[in-house]
Amino acid sequence: MLATIRLSFLLFISVLLFSCATQMTPEQVLQMQEREEAIIAEQLSRKLHPIEGIWKNVGSYTNQTIAIYKRGNTHTAQTLNSGDFLFTINQESEYEFYGGCYVKDALEKIEGKFRMVSVDDNTIDYVCARKNYITKLEKILTSSSNTYRCLFCKTKEPEAQDFSQKIRLIRVYPENLKEHNSQY
Repeated sequence: MLATIRLSFLLFISVLLFSCATQMTPEQVLQMQEREEAIIAEQLSRKLHPIEGIWKNVGSYTNQTIAIYKRGNTHTAQTLNSGDFLFTINQESEYEFYGGCYVKDALEKIEGKFRMVSVDDNTIDYVCARKNYITKLEKILTSSSNTYRCLFCKTKEPEAQDFSQKIRLIRVYPENLKEHNSQY
């Protein structure tokens, strides 16, 4: 009985901690809104390319809002949640873009290449991928000096894997790109 109560209490605390970890504080929300207003005023108050604007990452574990705007000859992606610059974007064609990115793995960030496609005025599909890569964990688990190796692996040689991360961005600002651009 006591063990059941302890287990229930631990589960309750775990759920509480994990559910609170993804929530932003009021101060963080205010900072994000200030960043968004500054970027709109400084970078997005002109005729925009279809990839430019404020975008919401949907369908993933993060609740990330991203600003994409042109700076010089390249486009820049910046997260509004933290203000960090994510990556620069090179244009391949009118609606296709590419650049460098990172895919998260258990022990490391894996460097890869991304491809973004402006599907329509309100949607961007993004894929970050790395092919034929051997992770640090795979190297550790297959190392001959690892005495526990045989418990976790079937072969003695590390095997390369393909990694990818797909996200879909939905436009937040401007709500209507054609209407926005008709003002400039």
